[in-house]
Amino acid sequence: MVLTNAEMQKKWREKRKSQNLEAFLAEERERKRKAYISVSELSEKELKKRRKAGREREQKSYYKRKERKAEEAAGNSNSNNPNNEARHTRKSRPLAVSTPLVVKLPAVKKRYSRALRKAYRDIERLKEKNKELEKGKKKFQKRCERFASVVGRSEDNTYAADYETDEKLKEELKEKLGDEVAFKQWKKVNDGDRAPRNLQSYVAVSDVISHNATAVYAILKKIIPIIKEDYPVTKKIHYLTDSPTSRYRNKTIFQVLVDHETDFGMQAQWNYLESGHGKGPCDGLGASVKRAADMAIKQGKATIQDGKDFYNWTTKESGSKVKFTYYSQQDYDEAKTILESKQKCQAVSGTFKLHAVVPVDSVSIAVRDTSCYCSTCIKDVLNGCHGWKVNRLIKPVNEQDSEHPENTSKAKETETTKPVQANEPVCSIPEIGVFVAAVYAREWYIGKVTEVDEEEQEVQINFMTKAGKYGDTYKWPSEKDEIWIQSTHILMEISPPNPVGKTSRFFRIEKEVEEAISNKFHDYRKTP
Repeated sequence: MVLTNAEMQKKWREKRKSQNLEAFLAEERERKRKAYISVSELSEKELKKRRKAGREREQKSYYKRKERKAEEAAGNSNSNNPNNEARHTRKSRPLAVSTPLVVKLPAVKKRYSRALRKAYRDIERLKEKNKELEKGKKKFQKRCERFASVVGRSEDNTYAADYETDEKLKEELKEKLGDEVAFKQWKKVNDGDRAPRNLQSYVAVSDVISHNATAVYAILKKIIPIIKEDYPVTKKIHYLTDSPTSRYRNKTIFQVLVDHETDFGMQAQWNYLESGHGKGPCDGLGASVKRAADMAIKQGKATIQDGKDFYNWTTKESGSKVKFTYYSQQDYDEAKTILESKQKCQAVSGTFKLHAVVPVDSVSIAVRDTSCYCSTCIKDVLNGCHGWKVNRLIKPVNEQDSEHPENTSKAKETETTKPVQANEPVCSIPEIGVFVAAVYAREWYIGKVTEVDEEEQEVQINFMTKAGKYGDTYKWPSEKDEIWIQSTHILMEISPPNPVGKTSRFFRIEKEVEEAISNKFHDYRKTP
């Protein structure tokens, strides 16, 4: 009689089981573990089969248990029942191990081909990304070469290409650095590498809480001499800041730019970043310095009560590579006196839109809505790209109002003495702490005035947000929403909103006031 493969396998397993039961069971468990396929790798069809087989096994075991209970109940009445003996003999039998599931070959091929196609797609994607990176690398190298050629070897540059023949540069560097150091510094400049290899960070510390153009000027008077010592060959400073009108983007800073070469001995250009366009290295620098001071106070290493204590700690015990400078109230007052002694300049139209300011001469500046650093604009903005506009800061003598001081003083008195009632249209800049309705991004909002810039005719407002299901209440946002706007965008002053609810976190304005604001906003939209 010829045995089938299944019968031969069964006979061989019974032989192995009778020889050494423990070894046989260990081999069966290992074989089952290796041949088992996880559920995540099975297809839907195979998964359904496995679940169906499991349900069938549970159903069979359920009926077997039911039959066994019936046999046990019958065995109690008849102890000579042969089925009862079979049940006892079944308990003494060794544990039987079921054969593992065998996965069909087509399913394995399908998974393999799918994984192979995915790998090919990833390789193609990486190749395309590598090509883009190579293109970007070439563009960056060209820009670096072009910048080096403009900055290091331009015709207008005061540094000549030959150190031996440029006596002016030679003498200047010898006086500041010495012969060997001067030659190394010249070689760096001649090679077009004007940027310092080791970047240096500077932080200004003060007890003065006024953050305006005067404070900026006081800081520049302290930091620029330090920059000259660290980088003697520097001839021009490019300022890159955000654009608050109270500090950087105003006519006072424009006047500082015009007199920058006279005051500090080097040219300057100011570039402004738009508000809400991310944080920069300066923000991280300030945060890291403050965090280090907090840790020193918690650990008992320092006692900081004012700006002077903070400055003393940074110079002695902080161990930071950042260079710190301190300006006092006296330095601030001196800077204010210097700025007031300068000629009064007039405001530049469209200051809110400017992002690049370059001084042209002692009385005018060139402005542009966006910055440009092409080779032509670096040499001369007047003959550069399209978009540069020249604005005169200092008025001619015949246009100034100094000839009639009495008329101007009377006009100021009438403006300041005129009372402004709540819920009435604003005729002048509102005071700090007053609630107003103002237009921003083509919608009207209510808020509280936190700061005023009378020179630029601008107001900083902390706006409230609408709340409630129908938007009829207001609340203060979790983070302050403070924005500088022009005074012409203020519709009217309003009385403080009334708190509602138990927690008084929500506020509401009267319907009459809301209707008046809507009418003012309607008229505002009609105006050009």
